[in-house]
Amino acid sequence: MIFQLTKNVPNILSLMRIMITIPFIFSLYDLIIGTGSIISFFLFSIIIISDVLDGYLARKLKCMSVFGANLDIFADIFYSFLSTTILYYLSVVPIWFLLIVIFKFLEFIITSKLLKNFKKINSTIYSETKKDNFLYFDWLGRSFGILTMLLPGLVCIIYLFSYQLIGIISYIIFILTIIAVSSTILRIIKIKIA
Repeated sequence: MIFQLTKNVPNILSLMRIMITIPFIFSLYDLIIGTGSIISFFLFSIIIISDVLDGYLARKLKCMSVFGANLDIFADIFYSFLSTTILYYLSVVPIWFLLIVIFKFLEFIITSKLLKNFKKINSTIYSETKKDNFLYFDWLGRSFGILTMLLPGLVCIIYLFSYQLIGIISYIIFILTIIAVSSTILRIIKIKIA
């Protein structure tokens, strides 16, 4: 009984992250329009800590599953999409950055499927991925995902402590755009050579 409950802790953390995303979005909105408090950064911290913990615990407890991996990815995409959407709505990031985030996540799913289809042709690609998961990760794409998840936390810090640093957001989204485009190009090249 306890082992079964322990085995589900990573999935519970992913579900919790999905549920916490909604109040985080509202608190981020309040913070940016000037009526919020440090609660947005607190919720952001819970989201990030739960993201790190669910993967760590799944590996440590040896309870990794395709469902759990996909739930984790869904929770990350849900959080990143909603966070970027509210940042666009409040004019913190431009529309083109929101479109890049949407495109990159869709491209990740599509190219993962295509790369997995070539697994029998190219055993190198297959050995680089988990055999029971259809998602294919690359280090640039992973970096884009992680940095996109951290962006709302940086916005929280800027709005809470040093609004004069708001200009740094433009540089960060420019760097994120370069990372996203580079990842996409490399994934397409990998598909073409597969």
